[in-house]
Amino acid sequence: MAIIALVMTSPHVADRQSAREQTDLRIPVWIISHGADGDLSGTGICTGLSEDGVTFESAAALDMNDSIELVFGANRRLAVGRKQVRLLCRLRQKYVGYFQPAA
Repeated sequence: MAIIALVMTSPHVADRQSAREQTDLRIPVWIISHGADGDLSGTGICTGLSEDGVTFESAAALDMNDSIELVFGANRRLAVGRKQVRLLCRLRQKYVGYFQPAA
């Protein structure tokens, strides 16, 4: 899949074997977009996960410049994890991003 190759060849992804290993899965995510116009939220499905990045699908029209927060789990109350993500690319409803260090 070409969209996955972008994550693996991005300069933001360390050149390590673990960064190249992606697990294909389908986990519901709650998406919170922190942008200049305020916070927006929506839902999506995480379709791939690696140590350094994520692929997901969402009908939400996310702005590539916004700070994105992904909450993994069925909903915000049952969340199993939360990560800050910087988007690298979008192809229709598919997004690729890398994890940002915790602030």
